[in-house]
Amino acid sequence: MTSILLVLYEVEARVRLADGQAEEALERALTLPHAEPKLFETIAALAVESPSNNRSLSIRALKVAIKKHMSADCADLEKCSKCFHSLIQLTLNGSSASDAESLEEASVYFIDAINLVEQNVRFGMRKTQFTTVSPQESYPEMQVLWLMTKAWNNGVGLYRYRGYYTSAGGLKEALKWVELAMRFLKHLGPTLRQNYSPKMQQVKEEMLIKMNSQAE
Repeated sequence: MTSILLVLYEVEARVRLADGQAEEALERALTLPHAEPKLFETIAALAVESPSNNRSLSIRALKVAIKKHMSADCADLEKCSKCFHSLIQLTLNGSSASDAESLEEASVYFIDAINLVEQNVRFGMRKTQFTTVSPQESYPEMQVLWLMTKAWNNGVGLYRYRGYYTSAGGLKEALKWVELAMRFLKHLGPTLRQNYSPKMQQVKEEMLIKMNSQAE
């Protein structure tokens, strides 16, 4: 406990001083035996405090927290989903449809998240045959909705962005995001699916028609 507190104090002090060596504290945290995900979640939160706003440190810490959650005997998906939320938010913060690098990085986290959601559904189907699934063992629907909306906005943003609209490569990238959003859509409740599905399917078909016309 003392070692953990010392690491947190060091991170906080270095962040407040806008010290460029703050990542050294994270390296020390990684060497601590039996460090819990909460430690790295706290480091991630401290890292983006003013005046430092160290996004790279926060992103690294969140990735460690997610890994810790997933390596636990019983992963707390509720907390893990919040880490994914923060990670994606940080990656996309301030980005635009033309920011290919941020979108590419974010796509990795979206895919990790949807794989986790789909894996969780398969696990839940098996488990409910024997016992009740707790909230911590389920990926929260509101987080799934948030991921779907973010992925959808990325896809539509690329589709509408003038530099991509007339580009076959741009349309393909936009379609990738739209299809990713539709993977999340499948894991929403019936009412939400009915609300979003028609419009999403319509836009996807519009994009496919546009791509086919460019290929001719």
